[in-house]
Amino acid sequence: MKHLLSTILFLLLVITSQAQQFNEEGINTLADKVCEQLTKDDINASEQGPGEAEAYFEKTVVNVVMKNYRLFKSKGLDINEQNGEAIGEEMAIVLMANCPKAAELFTTMAIESMDEEEDSSESGVVVGTVVSISSDMIPVITVRESNGNIVKILWLSTVENYHLLYDAATDGKKYQFTIYEATIYDGRIQEYRDMNVLEMVQGI
Repeated sequence: MKHLLSTILFLLLVITSQAQQFNEEGINTLADKVCEQLTKDDINASEQGPGEAEAYFEKTVVNVVMKNYRLFKSKGLDINEQNGEAIGEEMAIVLMANCPKAAELFTTMAIESMDEEEDSSESGVVVGTVVSISSDMIPVITVRESNGNIVKILWLSTVENYHLLYDAATDGKKYQFTIYEATIYDGRIQEYRDMNVLEMVQGI
């Protein structure tokens, strides 16, 4: 039950953090076609590296769009260079909630380097400088504490003072990150694992 509730919470955080802008029928049709291809290919996401998973997903989407462009346009979804990224974000939300194969890929892409140079950190507060913020659908914030420990934090949804993260990524100053642990499914190892999730960021 704990695993089920954590997974539902994770999906809701992702879904509610985005606002829909494009034709719902078109987005759903696109997501259905992409999911159909992902399921047909039956790639094992746990065996893919983050870069491989992202490249495979992007290639799949491009191929699906090229093969079904007229269908999507008839559903009110005119995909072009200007709106492609925004459409992709809305499609990804639908896929995350409804397509297991896509969810596995997104998890692999999102927790990109959670296992690299990571030291254990208790839930609560982390103080340090931001080393990097990944550009994945679900960003990973890498924080270096004063003692040199590296802590990875998932940025799942809009948080209090989130705008400070843009400064933290470049100014080299110390910030305080309030975090909590959530049990989230890791498609790479096909198991649930505890991960640090961002709740709030503050300047110090």
